[in-house]
Amino acid sequence: MTKTAYCTPSRQHAVELTQRVQQIKTLDTNSGYLYALMCTHFADYCAIALRENTLIGFVTAYPLPTQPATLFVWQIGVCPKARGKGIARGLLNHIQNRPWFAHIREVQCTIDPLNPASRALFSRWAQDLSGTLTEQPFFTALELGAHHPPEPLISIALPEQPPTQPIEEHPHE
Repeated sequence: MTKTAYCTPSRQHAVELTQRVQQIKTLDTNSGYLYALMCTHFADYCAIALRENTLIGFVTAYPLPTQPATLFVWQIGVCPKARGKGIARGLLNHIQNRPWFAHIREVQCTIDPLNPASRALFSRWAQDLSGTLTEQPFFTALELGAHHPPEPLISIALPEQPPTQPIEEHPHE
């Protein structure tokens, strides 16, 4: 089996990242310009998974401007053919193992209530981080429009000292 490489995205990955979001179909597709910004301005907080130099997964995230100790995980996606192989978990572990993560006190994201895979992923990550997971209403039809499901805010409050040992990348490979 070909090994998956996890790394920081660069501007050269922006088009491919946009294409992957379109292929995944379960994520809201944004403009290519926005993904180019994520691959440049916020690259240090994002990660991509490559297999044979092809982008098969990604996580986009950024620290909240008014709360720099809070990391907001905006989108995480894995190509359909690569699902179930620990790629999403490997992406989260990759950003967790970066030096700046030691200063993060809370991780936030929104998850469609009908997305059990993402809910399970973040629940397991909270356990691995020894964090406390909470959920509260956040975006509703008022902000997202009538045709978009509400997205509650999922928060993982981290302990004062995050785990010091890197978590195993992914046991399936």
